[in-house]
Amino acid sequence: MRRTLPLLLIFFLIAGLRSQTQVSGVIDTEVWNKAGSPYQVVGDINVLGLTIEPGVIVEFTGNYLFEVSGNLTARGSADDSIIFKAEANNTTGWKGLYFNEASSQCALSYVRISDASQNYALKISNCSLDFSQIAVKNNATTAILVDNGSLQLTHCFVQNNRNYGLEVINDGDVTLIACTITHNQDSGLHTEQGKIILKNSIVAHNRNEGILLSAVDDQLDATNTVIAFNGKEGIVGVQDDVTLSNSILYFNNALNQIANISGTTTVTFCDVQDQDFGSTNLMVDPQFEDTTTVFNLSAHSPAVDSGDPSDEVNDLYFPPSLGSVRNDMGAYGGPLARKWYRPLFVVPDTLNFGDVSVGDSLKSTVLLKNYGDQSLTVNALNLSGDDAEQFSLGQVSLPATIPMADSLRVPVTFHPASARLVSFNAQMNITSDIENRHVALSGRGVVADILALPTTLKFNDTEVGATDSLKVKIYNLGTDTLRIDSLQLLSPAFRARLSAHTLAPQSDAYLTLSVYFVPDTISDYQSTLKIFSNDPDESPLDISVSGTGLAPYLSFTPLRVNFDSVRVMHDSTFMLTLSNSGNATLSVDTLQLLHASAVFTIDEQPPVQLAAGTNEQPLHIHFLADTAGTFSDTLRLVSNDPFRPVRLIPLSATAIAPYLSLSRAQFDFGTVIAPKDSVLTVKIRNSGNVALHVYRFGLSGTDTASFNWWKGSEDLIIEPQNDSLTVYLQCAPQRSGFLQAQFNIISDDPRFDSLQVPVNAQIKASEMILMPDSLRFPPTILFDDVSQTVKIVNRGDNDLRIDSIKISQLNGNDLHFPALQFPQKIRPQIDTLNFTLRFNPQTVGLQNAQVQFFSNDPFVNPRVLKIEAQGVAPVLSALPDTIDFGAVSFYRIPVQKATLYSKGSAPAVISAITIVNDADQVFRLPSFTLPLTLTVSDSMKIPVTFTPHGAGTFSARLKIVWNDPFKKDILIPLKAKADSAHLQTPLNLFFGKQAIHSVNKKDLKIQNSSKVQITIDSVRISGRDSAQFQLDLADFDFSIQPGDTVLHLPVEYVPHSIGLHFAQVKIYSFDIRQKMLAVNLEGIALASANAPLLFSNLQDSVDFGTAFIDQSKQIPCYLMNLGNAVLRIDSLQLSGPNAADFALINSPKGAQIAADDTLKTFQLQFMPTAA
Repeated sequence: MRRTLPLLLIFFLIAGLRSQTQVSGVIDTEVWNKAGSPYQVVGDINVLGLTIEPGVIVEFTGNYLFEVSGNLTARGSADDSIIFKAEANNTTGWKGLYFNEASSQCALSYVRISDASQNYALKISNCSLDFSQIAVKNNATTAILVDNGSLQLTHCFVQNNRNYGLEVINDGDVTLIACTITHNQDSGLHTEQGKIILKNSIVAHNRNEGILLSAVDDQLDATNTVIAFNGKEGIVGVQDDVTLSNSILYFNNALNQIANISGTTTVTFCDVQDQDFGSTNLMVDPQFEDTTTVFNLSAHSPAVDSGDPSDEVNDLYFPPSLGSVRNDMGAYGGPLARKWYRPLFVVPDTLNFGDVSVGDSLKSTVLLKNYGDQSLTVNALNLSGDDAEQFSLGQVSLPATIPMADSLRVPVTFHPASARLVSFNAQMNITSDIENRHVALSGRGVVADILALPTTLKFNDTEVGATDSLKVKIYNLGTDTLRIDSLQLLSPAFRARLSAHTLAPQSDAYLTLSVYFVPDTISDYQSTLKIFSNDPDESPLDISVSGTGLAPYLSFTPLRVNFDSVRVMHDSTFMLTLSNSGNATLSVDTLQLLHASAVFTIDEQPPVQLAAGTNEQPLHIHFLADTAGTFSDTLRLVSNDPFRPVRLIPLSATAIAPYLSLSRAQFDFGTVIAPKDSVLTVKIRNSGNVALHVYRFGLSGTDTASFNWWKGSEDLIIEPQNDSLTVYLQCAPQRSGFLQAQFNIISDDPRFDSLQVPVNAQIKASEMILMPDSLRFPPTILFDDVSQTVKIVNRGDNDLRIDSIKISQLNGNDLHFPALQFPQKIRPQIDTLNFTLRFNPQTVGLQNAQVQFFSNDPFVNPRVLKIEAQGVAPVLSALPDTIDFGAVSFYRIPVQKATLYSKGSAPAVISAITIVNDADQVFRLPSFTLPLTLTVSDSMKIPVTFTPHGAGTFSARLKIVWNDPFKKDILIPLKAKADSAHLQTPLNLFFGKQAIHSVNKKDLKIQNSSKVQITIDSVRISGRDSAQFQLDLADFDFSIQPGDTVLHLPVEYVPHSIGLHFAQVKIYSFDIRQKMLAVNLEGIALASANAPLLFSNLQDSVDFGTAFIDQSKQIPCYLMNLGNAVLRIDSLQLSGPNAADFALINSPKGAQIAADDTLKTFQLQFMPTAA
């Protein structure tokens, strides 16, 4: 055993050495295969002849070059690429692949190149090559450099490289077909004396320009290309030749998508953002489905079917093209759109049939499409895999040739022979002359397994016509979807309903089968519910069901109700007997009179309950009529009797009563000419079937006074069908117009207590109307003249004649009446007589009068017009009668006010407010909106401003012009004196030295050196140490009289910290020249009365500024003793991380400083030793 372990170790070491191959130097006629992979490059390589097989990894251990000067064939596969990259421990990268004058037979396909770090990852120089399916990604340099060479790339990816994606220089040219150039850290494509042809490619998300043409006469030809989302312009050139067709330039981060300065730019059938290149182009959002790398169009994109309509560029390959055959703009339109796919395009590449029931089959189709450059021949189609027998292929004639852009459909059928939990898997193999493809096939055979719980249902006893229900849960224990085909019940008393007809396999869910019991008679029921399903073992599945039906049965006597004859307004009762002969409780839920006749009523209210058996229940029916006649109705009973739920019982009765009737519906006198009267005769008849008794007659209504009545006989009993009673009505009008009243007859007619018959008459007469019927003049100011007019109209039917008037002035003589000629005739509804009165008051007070009009008005004669008028006068007074501003500072602008009071019986109207006799123009008024109205008892203030220009004595008058009936204005004298105002204070107030927490009070003298009084507005202390001082303002007078008066302001120094304290007293006053005076406060607080106090010019920090290394800078320092005792310096020291760069010169350690003395002999030095 001890010898075995070393042997195993040696074996694994040898196996590890064989799994990698180190290469360098010249490579000629070698083959690198997967068995020797990875190939570790340990030095520069020069290839003369080399073949690299699929799956090989080439790792660079250092910064080495892979140069090809002969022939290199590196063809990977779609499933097994060839990889060029840096070895895991190589952090510096490698120099890239360099084809230097290489053979044109060199081939690269399905190759990935990454981790290059020098000038390029792939360089083509002085040769012409054609590569496909290569990916140049994640390199720390330019991905591809073409230097005086020619390169065609098909379906290649150049992404996430640190410099350019692809660079063409020195007359090189590149053709890109179905290539993606994205997310590179400089321009996507760059030329300097080069040419680029783009076909069905994408240039997007590069940091700078999409395409940069650096040299004059560089060429770009782009067809069906997307240039989008680049950090700068899509295309930039200077005097270059740019041709674009069927392409999209959008969302590039610049003002212009294309910037070709002084060059030739030809754009046709393109979508270019915000640049108009002619009618064949678009300028709309292309509506990409993806904007990261794919840039395919959405189905509704405006770029679909908007490219060149020429037949030679039609869309032939769907996918990736959309819409019709017309060329789509962008990378997926035109005949070269196929280059995005492999030559043999298979749809789908994986075919899953899902679950298929055992015994069934499911057919699908695999579509083979030729996306290659020539016709393609399918030579063989077959199935392989452990479960291949579960699948079959349809008949296809082989070999089958598929022309370019054509397709071949291959039918595939899945027919599982058994069920299992896991899927059946196989592979469809496609062999062609271009490439072989495989399609993975899968599917599962499944079967359903039904389980029902419970399998026996016993229903509760259920009333006939009612419904009871129970639930059955149906589970699927199988692997196939359970399908319920049908349900079968042998008895019509049972019904069933499923919540759904399918149930997924092996699920916690279940189907709910609701079974209903609906008995139609009184009986015991038993039956079987059969469930038919796709369960091959249990179909049908039987469920046993049973239940009992219950029902009541309603009967009644008699079968009809007849009340015979009943007097009107008298109640009669009939009893109907109900019984229940069924085996369940009877409930009568509705008792309804079908015709809703008000004469029949029922005492009992539903529901009426009757127990099973022969139980009887009385039902009381009443008849009460308010009119005579024969009545009938039908009683409708609705119960829970399932056999006859609705029963009808006929009702009939006869009512007897007297009926009062008149020969006319109303009594109309027609037209009556006042003051004449008119009489009508009224016959009263009994049309009932018993004698009528009339108790009394009467009149009511607004015009009752114009009507009278009397009866023709004293007998007030009228036999049936007789009109033996006569009544007479008289109209004696009391006014004109339409008269209305009611004639009331009280009798034993049961229909009404009192019969009210309308009584009408149209009365014609003359009728005088005064408009208004009384006259009130508004309050009138003395000596004003106002007038009002009274209209006299005839509202009657005959001519009105005014014979005379009588005027009576009850007090006062200021009312004036017109002189009229009488008689005056006024036709009805036509003429109007105007009667105008004037009022011109000479005195204040109320005046009354009346006018009496004598006419042929039969109702009111004479008509009286009452008149009222009042004379009023405004009274305006002013206070004060003189405005004296006194002596004021000419720096101030004082204001005083005059108040106007309205005290009369009418409003005062002010038409002017002015200043007069103001020679110096020192008095001012605000602007007023005139006229101003002061109502009675109202007042207003007039502010007058004194604005002196200098010292002196001034006067003027305030003039108010108002509506004084006697035309007198108000004049108020104005007086004022002006002088300067000036306060004086000392500049400083020094409190000296004192112990902390002691109090030192001093008076601050404030002097008024002017000739006017000055008021101090406020006094406050401010500054850094304001808390160390305070003011005593308890008895302080804030007014200083003129004439060098001195005011003493107490200020206290109350220090609560040691040190030198500064603050300010600020005095705010009405001294306009100097509104704020500041007095400096200073004090020194010691720890005790005989303590020293250190003060220095060294504050919180000392800034030496900038100094050179080893250069010395010095700052002089001094120490002061502000105390009352000797100060001794015990120590001074420097600390901190850079204390070595500072020094004390002539340190005062141990020095003593006398009171009020200063030490100035030492300095602070800064000499840095490092930056």
